[in-house]
Amino acid sequence: MSDKDPYLVLRVPPTATPEQIRTAYRTMSKRYHPDLNQDIAVAAQEKMTQCTSAYQILSNNERRDGYDQQSHFKVRVPKGFSANINTRTHLEKIPLRKPGLFDKLLSFFVKIEPKSRKDPVAARTHFTMGLTLTDQEAFYPDAREEFLRAMQADSDFFEAAFNYGLMSYKTGEFEEARVGFQKACRIKPQDRFSRLLLDLLRPDEIL
Repeated sequence: MSDKDPYLVLRVPPTATPEQIRTAYRTMSKRYHPDLNQDIAVAAQEKMTQCTSAYQILSNNERRDGYDQQSHFKVRVPKGFSANINTRTHLEKIPLRKPGLFDKLLSFFVKIEPKSRKDPVAARTHFTMGLTLTDQEAFYPDAREEFLRAMQADSDFFEAAFNYGLMSYKTGEFEEARVGFQKACRIKPQDRFSRLLLDLLRPDEIL
């Protein structure tokens, strides 16, 4: 089996249909067939081997399910985290601070630079909303945006960064997936799943 993610190799999202996978394989086969790339035959053959290996996994339902169900493709949840809240109601209850009279007066004399600070309530709310949206493929893009907002509210939120990477991966946004997993690695360097996914999704150096 190739040491690269088969979806990345065939350039299809993990939500791709069997027909989309077949079409992608045919396209890649035509593009990288060694007979059509005799000037770079060795590199073309290596790429073709990768594509064939990826297709053998993704065209077989059992093998594809086995690949998709691996632990590192699971959504991460903080230890002890409880998502038993009404996220919509919770969001509506978060008060928005309006500029006071002092802020308005001060702004005439001093340019107030925005402070970098954490907002744990917003981070938790967006993270919880993201979790609720990961149950259905149709909502993966929305879940991705919620995890991004959670990251923005708390730059050290490891699970938000990891899940942002995971949802980006599941929607075929492979470059953004790397961004999320790189962020997760910076927050928690010892996390083996983040490092594993970064290795699986490393940029293609062939052709």
